[in-house]
Amino acid sequence: MNLVTGSDMTKEMITFESQAKKLPANYQAAWEKQTQAFLPKTTPPST
Repeated sequence: MNLVTGSDMTKEMITFESQAKKLPANYQAAWEKQTQAFLPKTTPPST
C-alpha cells in the first residue's frame, strides 16, 4: 500500500505549477481556472 501525504501533494503541485508556467498563455489561463475550481485559495482568519 502506498501512502500519500500532504507533503507529497505539495511537491506534486509545485511540479505541476512549474510545468504550467511553460505552457502558452491560454493554456496557463485554463490551468489557473481548473486549480481555482478544485483547490480554492484559503484566506487566513481575521484577528
